[in-house]
Order: sequence, then structure tokens, then C-alpha cells
Amino acid sequence: MRETDVIGLDQKWSRDLRGPPAAEGGDACALLAVRTLRSATAPPAAAPAPPPDREILRRAVTTNLLNPKIILFFAAFLPRFTDPAHGPLWAQLLTLGLLFLLVGLVWDSTIGLCAGRLGRSLTQGRRTGVAVTVGAGATFAALAVLLLKDAVRGVSGL
Repeated sequence: MRETDVIGLDQKWSRDLRGPPAAEGGDACALLAVRTLRSATAPPAAAPAPPPDREILRRAVTTNLLNPKIILFFAAFLPRFTDPAHGPLWAQLLTLGLLFLLVGLVWDSTIGLCAGRLGRSLTQGRRTGVAVTVGAGATFAALAVLLLKDAVRGVSGL
């Protein structure tokens, strides 16, 4: 059986405009469901070694300094909170920027610590990892059924 024909509907069917596009999505979701459910019984793969902390910090700083959205945010948003009567504008902008960075550091650190704990708990408990994988596979299977149901309705005109 071909991977593109997991449940009997070939993806070419929808690409040739002989069938509804939902069939292609349903076929793809069914393929994902089968692959995900198969991987639940496979032994866990060894995680690659994480990069050194210094490399992670370098990448994060470079990404944030070169991010045009952040530059535009600071250029467009922060000046609205300045007032020449309250002192030099550069000092106000610097204070607002540092406050923004401090709040971001606290928030991102909290998310990182929570994600790290969650990741460790998922990798330590084999049953939890299998349950999450089976849940993801069941979700893909449910989406495939819904998409294929819409495809059949589209073909039959119901």
C-alpha cells in the first residue's frame, strides 16, 4: 500500500479537480494518524545533545537585535509614552526599553522553566509520552474522518 493511499483515497484525485480538496486533507491527516500511532509503540529515540548555554544565549541575542519587528515596535510605540517635560527623551526611551526587556526576561524565563519541567516529565515517564502520542494520533484520525466525511458529502451533493 502506498503512503499516499492510506485509506483508499489517492491525493491525485483531489489535485486533478475530480474531487473536493477535503479529500487530500483527509488523506494527509489519516497518514499522520497512522504514523503517529505507530511511533507510540516504538522505543524512544535518544535526544540529541543540547547546544551549550553560551551558544543559546548568542543565538537569542542575535535574533532579537536583528528582528525588524522589535525595531519597528520600539520606533513606533515607545515614543508615544514620552513627554519632553519629564526630562531628556533618550533617558525616557532607555528606561522604557529596559523595562520592556526586564518584563520580557521574567516572562520568557518563566515559560522556559515550565517548558523544561514539562519536557523532563514527558521524557522520564514512558506512559505519559505514549499517552500524548496516542492522543495526537487520535486527533489526526478524527480530523481525517471529518475531512473525508465532508469530501464524500461534496461528491454526493448532500
